[in-house]
Amino acid sequence: MTSEASKEFRRFSEPEAEELARRYFHLIGSATVLNGEIDQNFLISVDRGDKYVLKISPQNSDRNWLTCQAELLDHLQSKQLNIATPKPIRDINKNYVSEHVSGEHAFPLRMLAWIEGGLLDVVEHYDEQLLQNLGQSVAAVDMALRDFTHPATDRHLRWDTRNVMELESSLAAINNRERRKLAVDLLGLLPQKLLTQLKQFPRFVIHNDGGNQHNMLVTKHDKKWRVNGIIDFGDAVLTHRVLGLGIACAYASFSAKSPKTAISFVTRGYMKVATLSRGELAVVPWATIARWLATVIVAARRATSEPDNSYAQVSAEPAWSALETLIEHDIDGLGFELAERNVT
Repeated sequence: MTSEASKEFRRFSEPEAEELARRYFHLIGSATVLNGEIDQNFLISVDRGDKYVLKISPQNSDRNWLTCQAELLDHLQSKQLNIATPKPIRDINKNYVSEHVSGEHAFPLRMLAWIEGGLLDVVEHYDEQLLQNLGQSVAAVDMALRDFTHPATDRHLRWDTRNVMELESSLAAINNRERRKLAVDLLGLLPQKLLTQLKQFPRFVIHNDGGNQHNMLVTKHDKKWRVNGIIDFGDAVLTHRVLGLGIACAYASFSAKSPKTAISFVTRGYMKVATLSRGELAVVPWATIARWLATVIVAARRATSEPDNSYAQVSAEPAWSALETLIEHDIDGLGFELAERNVT
């Protein structure tokens, strides 16, 4: 999930995008509009067959954060990862972020190399291997970022699970009385079950939206879907790694046999690459619940403020279903089970 889009953003046409790619990056090719909630994105296909993504950000975007993202991606390029991450392309002045002046406004421009693969949302059902593969992929990226530092990553972000209690004031936006009570009850447990525990765990820069069906790229191998890339680092933040694992478990639950299955196998895959302590593993189910709560509360709030924004609601119903299913289990017992199974 990304933060809410700017209210004021001039939209660029495909011919304009082609001109921007030529002028600032010396890339001559055709432009095709791609999806994007905040940035306006274009696929730039050049004559020799290479493909790129031109990202045009709102004029009020934080330039320091955009530069940080580019440096983070450049950092990942230096790592030997088994999945692809976007490669940032410098402009004609050797900068990662260009400024295009249009009228009274200046729009930040960035260019990324295209990664082949389909979005994970084409996969209807995740088998156990894909669930583990998701965990491995998220862990690989987060481990590669262990030695990445930049002041801009130490920021306040709504989608950093540490800040989930800030959504308490929006609980009234949930119209269904039973679901609102469920959200109130579970949110009230998080300070004790999760947030207090986090204080003893180290913090690193993480992707913070790994597992999102619109951020993971997949290809088929022997008729089996496997992750081959991860994109959209706009929510990267300095926080606790276990929260990133919880996010991956939350998204995986939407297409797994059950939330418990998703949490178990994504965690198993994560632990094949990265190490978490027994205490961190014990709170994974609560980190997952916290992400579901953030999803449903924000969706309820945006249903009122942005009634025509269907994208803002895409994960709400699956998250409610997962919440209502998992509470039938012993949540603390599941965390203990994860710790016993994955720590030797």
